Amino acid sequence: MQAICASTISELLTEWGDHEAVSRRDQISSAFGALAFELPSAALITLCRGPLIVPIFLAHPRFVHKIELVNDDLRLIRVYNGSSPENWHPEDERARLHIERLVAEERVPGPLLCAARTSTGQLDGLEAPLLMFDGLHRLSAWRKHLEMGRAYPIDALVVGCDRIPRF
Repeated sequence: MQAICASTISELLTEWGDHEAVSRRDQISSAFGALAFELPSAALITLCRGPLIVPIFLAHPRFVHKIELVNDDLRLIRVYNGSSPENWHPEDERARLHIERLVAEERVPGPLLCAARTSTGQLDGLEAPLLMFDGLHRLSAWRKHLEMGRAYPIDALVVGCDRIPRF
């Protein structure tokens, strides 16, 4: 794990909201109507992904950092429900096809979004596991690339918290 740069919760929510507005446009439109897209990205993601955001705030976030994960870091990652990346499986056929499309690309785009406890309030005090709360399809495709011998780093945004978030 290599630090790239500091970020903020606002930047994380905005980037995540931008991603969701594109990748889940049909779902958002049917659930909330077209007016949802007039919201700022950070508000849109809060509306759509509140059950994943609230536990992070309840865990008292101290920082957000953009980091680079390498193949050895895969062992530090857990999906927000506690399962390992190897034991996480997509929920439906559409998701499996999405992973296949990502695997067909040369590199899987980041960032992955994760949270972890920090013992010092700083990045150097980050403790495993890194709980992945968004980017599970990208994580699955990246893992498949690693298994195929196509090792490369992937970006992640990590939220360091006083406690381990309980999703």
